[in-house]
Amino acid sequence: MIVLGVLVILVSIPLTVNLSFQRPSFAPRASSAPTFDSVSSTTGASNYILSWPHTVGTGAERLLVVGVSSRLANRVVSSIKYTSLPLTKISSTSGDDFDAHAELWYLVNPPSGTHNIIIQFSGSSVFAVVGATSWSGVNQAAPLGDFKFINGGSDTPSVNLASALGEVVVDVVTSDHGRALTVGAGQTQQWNISFGSTISGGGSSKPGGPSTTIFWSLATADEWAIGAVSLKPAPTPPLPPCSNECSPSGARQCTDGTHYKTCGSGYDSDSCFEWSLATSCPYGKTCSGGVCSTSGGGGTSGGGGLGGSGGTLDSLQLEISVPYLVGSLKAKVEVGGVSKEVEVTGGNRSYTLDLKGVNLSLNKEYNLVVTSGRTLVRKVTFTPTSSSTNLKVGDLILGDVNQDNTNSEKDASFLISSVTNQTNVGDLNADGIANSFDWAVLLTNFGKTGD
Repeated sequence: MIVLGVLVILVSIPLTVNLSFQRPSFAPRASSAPTFDSVSSTTGASNYILSWPHTVGTGAERLLVVGVSSRLANRVVSSIKYTSLPLTKISSTSGDDFDAHAELWYLVNPPSGTHNIIIQFSGSSVFAVVGATSWSGVNQAAPLGDFKFINGGSDTPSVNLASALGEVVVDVVTSDHGRALTVGAGQTQQWNISFGSTISGGGSSKPGGPSTTIFWSLATADEWAIGAVSLKPAPTPPLPPCSNECSPSGARQCTDGTHYKTCGSGYDSDSCFEWSLATSCPYGKTCSGGVCSTSGGGGTSGGGGLGGSGGTLDSLQLEISVPYLVGSLKAKVEVGGVSKEVEVTGGNRSYTLDLKGVNLSLNKEYNLVVTSGRTLVRKVTFTPTSSSTNLKVGDLILGDVNQDNTNSEKDASFLISSVTNQTNVGDLNADGIANSFDWAVLLTNFGKTGD
């Protein structure tokens, strides 16, 4: 939950303030939002008891939430059980003349399988609409965040509560006289039932945010009651410990006569030391004891290509890493007036750039530029000495949502909008959704600029 806490601080700071963050030495581990499991609902003119079946899945860290919409609030819910297990009441509210009443109850870690939900009312002849949703990935020690319950008389029942990215808000709404309900934009309707002309009840869910509003609309203004609660995600376990592959940081080791690798901690997602990919020695130098130096017999072409000024560069083996990238992204590589597209994935990987027929001369200095829609610009200067040349490009830094080559408050603003509106513009790690993981990536790389 640390990452989400930092996120709230970022959102509340004016965008004119300059922020700086220290890059953590491990991959961000944000909590995933609770996952919807199943829904059930029913209606009834209760003679004290109302019962119906609900199926809970096998996902870990489960939670059951039951919403009750009833008329005649002086006959409210006395207890709710799932099989034989009692639920705990969150809160309730009633309209002024007791003709619209709403309650929410919950149960931590309900058993998997199909069992009856049994509601005991305090009196008979209660008109009720009831529904239940089950979830997985919910914090078992502290499942509930903020909750609010209010009532009124209009055609727009609504409630606002504090939540957070990574949480899910669930609600229950009640309307007198069976007025038709329409769920609000951005909410997922879970149930929506009119019980004749006596009562209407509904329930929905919505991704959480710093401030979350739940609203419904009625076909005709009438008395209503509404309540909502934010569900907290289960914490994500920390990364397992790692061990150093090499030591000390900065040490070099030759991989062949013209290449070397370097020991350091920035080449994968953990904080331990590991070897980098191989780097070419400068033209005319050979590698010995981890050091590139001029050999007595002159330089070697390496890689079996053509040496000397008369040859051309036929291919580049690009060594590129994109820390925290889960999926893939398309990068544009420009060199010698030529533009090529490469699809890159996370981690340290090698990509071949075919340059046959481009006629780029050997032993000449070139600038290589790598850009993408999610990363800062990366520029590398190199001098090819063989027809097939290895080139270490290094890290492509995620976070530049607005493509101004700086990870700044502007990118934070774009990412807020993307998460709020559930677009993929802010999906920095390319996992298919803009969420708290992308916030963690942006905060990790905040304040960095491209080449």
